[in-house]
Amino acid sequence: MSVFDLTTAIVLAALGIATAYFLLKPIIPAIWKLVRGGSHNLRFKKSAERLKRIDDFLERERWQEALAELKGSFITEQFSTREAIRAARDHNQNVLSRCLLLAEGVGSRAENIGEVERLLMENTELQLLHLKSGESFHKLRFKRAQESKELPAWTKTDFDRRNKELLQELKRNRSETERAASALFAALDSPREPEVTYH
Repeated sequence: MSVFDLTTAIVLAALGIATAYFLLKPIIPAIWKLVRGGSHNLRFKKSAERLKRIDDFLERERWQEALAELKGSFITEQFSTREAIRAARDHNQNVLSRCLLLAEGVGSRAENIGEVERLLMENTELQLLHLKSGESFHKLRFKRAQESKELPAWTKTDFDRRNKELLQELKRNRSETERAASALFAALDSPREPEVTYH
């Protein structure tokens, strides 16, 4: 192959890659969202199966096995769609209801279940805020690009600052939720003391 032929081949290959990129660029986010959605669906499928096991243990009064399954059942990881965030919220509410059933079954107190619920709801709100913030920024950037205008530097700076703050809040929330959940499970594993009646 001559130098000319090699050069021509390289140029044609580069043009082909560039053409494919511009053709696929509009649908790449949709493809990525589909892939992430599949991963989320698998996560929630496993969580639903876990809840079924918990229900089975509760029904058969196998309290320790139910408690073992409940530990680590809360979902606080970060998601990229509203559907996944709300599915996690609903799952967490289901886990809380099983905690109450377990407490009733073993005669223990779910003393801080209100705190755990508050932190889980806060997690949902923070994730939705983070998602909305990112969407607003990308819409603005797209609009400016359509108008052939540069995005103001202060806009990017404000977004980065807000994004960092929300991520820090989510990190704090996950840490506090983990501690509160550990305290909840410890309380569930400690049957309340029988009341002493004095005559």
